[in-house]
Amino acid sequence: MSLEERLFKSFDDQQKVEHEAREIETLIKTFDGASGLLPQRKYGEPVDPTKFGITLKSIIERNHKELAAHLKISTGYWERQAREDEEYQQLLERMRANTEELRARNLEDKQKREWRMVRNLDPTTGHPRI
Repeated sequence: MSLEERLFKSFDDQQKVEHEAREIETLIKTFDGASGLLPQRKYGEPVDPTKFGITLKSIIERNHKELAAHLKISTGYWERQAREDEEYQQLLERMRANTEELRARNLEDKQKREWRMVRNLDPTTGHPRI
């Protein structure tokens, strides 16, 4: 490979890295509050997530989980969120079932009390009134 070819390849590689880095930076800047948190970067160098602060990492992961995975800064936020949502839905379902069970039991108790009162029985104990 001649020197010209190596120089051209080196330039082309640097341009590709710069283009990808600018795309990533542009995407990050679209997130609310993230544009001022981006660290400075030299031309032709890739985006270095080790220089990101914890706030910027959190903003990126919350807004674009695929980008966080690409930058290898994912903390499992979305998996935890999905698990919490599933647990919450299960809790709601259990509460609905318990509420329905209590509604049925209350209706049954109401019918018992009414039946006892019609027959002149004590509504709570069912013993005859004297």
